[in-house]
Amino acid sequence: MLETNWVEVEASTQAGLMQRDVNKERARYVVAVKRDGTGAAATVLQLREAWSPMGVKMNQWRAVPGNPRDEEAVAAEIARRLKEKGC
Repeated sequence: MLETNWVEVEASTQAGLMQRDVNKERARYVVAVKRDGTGAAATVLQLREAWSPMGVKMNQWRAVPGNPRDEEAVAAEIARRLKEKGC
């Protein structure tokens, strides 16, 4: 199992009535690779959090849904590399 550090990603929302670009998002991945018959299988989980300087929970990171396309892209790259190594 592998768990990455947090990396800042493009925020999917903007803040306030003026739609300011001050919100932040960060993501990290948890990747598990297990034997699967004669090969290997990888599962990818994206943990994503958002931060906004506005609202009741200002200055607190809160969990938000991960981006399925990002998870699929990471899983596809891992699968490609495993296959390249004969797994």
